[in-house]
Amino acid sequence: MTWWRVTKRLPAPYQTNCTDYLELWKKNGGYGPLTGKACAEQCKMENMLETNGCVAQTINHPGNYTICDDDTHPSDDIIRKCKLQCKDACNEVSYSIRHEVAYDLTKKCGKDENCMYKDVYLNFIFNRMEVERVVHQPRYESVEMFSYIGGYMGMWLGLSLVALFDFAETLVALVTYMCRNKRKKKAVQKYY
Repeated sequence: MTWWRVTKRLPAPYQTNCTDYLELWKKNGGYGPLTGKACAEQCKMENMLETNGCVAQTINHPGNYTICDDDTHPSDDIIRKCKLQCKDACNEVSYSIRHEVAYDLTKKCGKDENCMYKDVYLNFIFNRMEVERVVHQPRYESVEMFSYIGGYMGMWLGLSLVALFDFAETLVALVTYMCRNKRKKKAVQKYY
């Protein structure tokens, strides 16, 4: 089974804190890394060239540079620095693949070495392609956030106004009641 994963992350200030390598690549005129892993490899290569004057064989980055001896590897400081510098890509597509040899050229070419290394046949077969899509979205968009704040403020102000009018009504009713009582007492006193 083959699967295909599409991941869309959010840049800073969100938690995924990704880097849009495609945008950087376009700004650089079509040069530079397109993934976080390629960025880390380029970072390791540049740091090793700066410190050692050569690049470890384990670094997988294209370029014309001197290759170090077998026992030379990037230092822990370089690895840590490159890991911090190169964040995950904002848009990332990954595949799971299975390979198998479908045709053996030794039968076709016999012992002719030129024939053996002349052609390469690649067949890509995708059976039952599953697509897994992971999209990171902000918890609140700015418009949505302001609408929530406005809604809650309106609700609380509305409740405050209702409470204020309720208090004013009670106060008026109390004053009216007291005035009526005084009039009734005066009317009763005049009667006797």
